[in-house]
Amino acid sequence: KHEELLRMNGPRLAGFHIHDVRGFKDHLPPGSGEVNFEMVASFARPEHILVLELNPRLNPPEVLEAKLYLEKVFRAVG
Repeated sequence: KHEELLRMNGPRLAGFHIHDVRGFKDHLPPGSGEVNFEMVASFARPEHILVLELNPRLNPPEVLEAKLYLEKVFRAVG
């Protein structure tokens, strides 16, 4: 479903609000839930704004791990 929405709206996107989800729990670190970030990254363009919105209870190492994961995933498709 997300891929279909991105395909339909891709040309109008200004950026991405990024976090992972697991069931009803959201704002998880990317790579720890159910979102297919490889698919999401395939729609990202250099001009897009990427906003990482995480749970404020995460500790600094968890935030860094999320950042490094996204850099790896988005670099692999870009």
